Amino acid sequence: MYRRHQSRSTTLPIKDDLLSLKTFRRISHAELSRATNGFEESNMLGSGSFGYVYKGRLLDGMEVAIKVFNLQTEGAFRSFDIECDAMRNIVHRNIVKVITCCSNVDFKALMLDYMSNGNLVKWLHSENCFLNIIQRVDIMIDVAVAIERLHNGHPTPIIHCDIKPSNILLDGDMVAHVGDFGIAKLLGESEVMKQTMTFATIGREDEYFVVKANCISSIMELALNCSVELPEERKDMKDIVVELKKIKRSLNPNAHILNDYSAEVGDKISTWGHYHELLRAAPIA
Repeated sequence: MYRRHQSRSTTLPIKDDLLSLKTFRRISHAELSRATNGFEESNMLGSGSFGYVYKGRLLDGMEVAIKVFNLQTEGAFRSFDIECDAMRNIVHRNIVKVITCCSNVDFKALMLDYMSNGNLVKWLHSENCFLNIIQRVDIMIDVAVAIERLHNGHPTPIIHCDIKPSNILLDGDMVAHVGDFGIAKLLGESEVMKQTMTFATIGREDEYFVVKANCISSIMELALNCSVELPEERKDMKDIVVELKKIKRSLNPNAHILNDYSAEVGDKISTWGHYHELLRAAPIA
């Protein structure tokens, strides 16, 4: 039995509240310890190259995610500084928001918005979760919009360098947020071009398959365009966002076909390979 999630809200407000880390009071180690029951293992959401992420509950009842850096790991101090710099520069509805931080000589942590639907890996590979094609395109649009904002939304471009399903988090409305900026690069004007160049048919005449085949074909065309060898020949992220929104609009009139069929069978295994190409398609992200 697949777990089906309600459609996400179409009236979600954009929370570009322009507040940087400087405007928040720093939280203490004691407060973070209390929020996570002493960093109890049962509250651990996951781990990464530089530390662990815990779910916490503040005294006012607010649920948060707390990323604790393992300072014994080489590069952890630098990763913490990079995340603070990146998140101070850009706040956007599709980028995980840093609420505040704790920074001592022997302890460093970030307090982040809690994403109740976890990361994209769970929704792509769990037997209990399922994304229909419209939800998948929504997620692609969210990620593309986030990358476009990182590249073009601030005088200092930010190159994420680690876009992958585990770094794409979903909130309660299934809106995707890009997170984990631990190896991101903030580029000065003279570095932009130099760094950019471094990173460098279904046969059945069934209505459902015709709709889906057209969608997959359009997505694959975009993915291949993002992957061409020469950076100057790749589509700009602004154009990618426009194209993905066009694909979604073409799906909406046929939503009843896609949803009816998805209720009968789960086809995520057969189609995931196509979507994974686009989610990893922006080589400079």
